[in-house]
Amino acid sequence: MPAARGRRSSGVTSYAESPSSDDEPDATTRPAKRARAGDSDDDAGYKKPAKKAKKPARKSRVKPKGTDRFTPLPLDPLLEILRYVDAVSLIHLRETSRTLYRLLSGPDGAPIWSHALAEEGLPVLKAGLLKPWQYAEIALWKRCTNCTKTQFIPDFYVLRRYCRVCRKGTLFRLDHLKKNYPDAHPCTKLCVLESHCKSSVWFKPSRLTDEVPSRHAFRDDFEALDEYLWSLQAQDDADSSLRSAGRQNGTRKTTTKRSPDAPLPGSRVAKFVKERQRVKELVEQDAKVAQSHPSVAGIRIQDED
Repeated sequence: MPAARGRRSSGVTSYAESPSSDDEPDATTRPAKRARAGDSDDDAGYKKPAKKAKKPARKSRVKPKGTDRFTPLPLDPLLEILRYVDAVSLIHLRETSRTLYRLLSGPDGAPIWSHALAEEGLPVLKAGLLKPWQYAEIALWKRCTNCTKTQFIPDFYVLRRYCRVCRKGTLFRLDHLKKNYPDAHPCTKLCVLESHCKSSVWFKPSRLTDEVPSRHAFRDDFEALDEYLWSLQAQDDADSSLRSAGRQNGTRKTTTKRSPDAPLPGSRVAKFVKERQRVKELVEQDAKVAQSHPSVAGIRIQDED
């Protein structure tokens, strides 16, 4: 019957989820996952901190090295201009730009320095250990070439212009050699340049003279020469062809009296020591002339606390 069929259809249980089932709590259903803080409606007003924008790199006010006004100038006109500059001004110009530094420190600047030094009346050095710009700094620059203080002692015997503090920190007495350098090569003392100064030089550095009982030397000069001499000594020791050949031929062994500091004749060490001693003689001759020259900037020592 139609009425019974209608009641039967209304009594059928439906397992389909109704659209409004979300509003009614159900203990059998699994709870929904917790929403993210950024997606919830309650945190709608929350804002993530914005990343700081990187500021553009600030350009340095210091001019980059190598860029100067002398770069675009041709070389020949620049060399001609520098010929009319005095030696003291050349010393300062050499430190102003990279272009002038390379020019005045290289071989192209040697004629410029020679002309400027001749205008100052400075004598020509025979030893040849100094470049022209180094000669100008030692003779004319009124500062210490090590720390640039306005306290300087021009010492042509060691080719340095140092202040009292720098001299005291880098010089040592050669008669205290075994105490300072017990493992030094015996010929290093014969090769190093010696400062002709009295023992009171630490208090009165102007006392530079030839008549002194003790001599001083710079540590860096001594160490460099000592290392080079030991390298030559190693080559001489390794080169034993002459000695082995003499033994095979049955030559008679001869003994000669020589100083323990004297090198073996004909060795590399002997040749270097002979050449170095000749240079030392020329340096001492140059120093006697240049040290008393009126054009050389005199000694200036300020009182220290």
